[in-house]
Amino acid sequence: MWHERIAADLIAAQKAREAAKVSSLRLLKAALESTAFAQRKTALTDDEAVAVIRKQVKQRQESIAAFRQGQRADLAAKEEAELAVLSAYLPQELPRAELLAAVKRAVAAVGASSPGDAGRVMKQVMTELRGKADGKLVNAVVVEVLSAVK
Repeated sequence: MWHERIAADLIAAQKAREAAKVSSLRLLKAALESTAFAQRKTALTDDEAVAVIRKQVKQRQESIAAFRQGQRADLAAKEEAELAVLSAYLPQELPRAELLAAVKRAVAAVGASSPGDAGRVMKQVMTELRGKADGKLVNAVVVEVLSAVK
């Protein structure tokens, strides 16, 4: 599914002469193919593809922060354009209310009673929400819920 969509969007961007989008999609396509090759697969599953896309998005976010710190607005702008293209391929994030409900279910399932149980709760939540929520956001909600359990 992802492979076909990216290939079609790449062709459309080439025809429209959108250089930034073409560059971003080529990098993404190469990352997906490289990951599939490394795993000795012909194609990645949807979850694996989303993980690769998230990794690319995270790299862009880190680059933007580094370029801004180094006062390189031109390079930061280029990375932001790539980030915008890549973000379009990520699935919709879970609303905070649903994330909170999932964390509370995991806390109950694991029997967590203190912030020290965050690792067990994170493991439970991330298996349920893989690809639907960012790990940092989930961790923040887990810490918030476990702090309230005290």
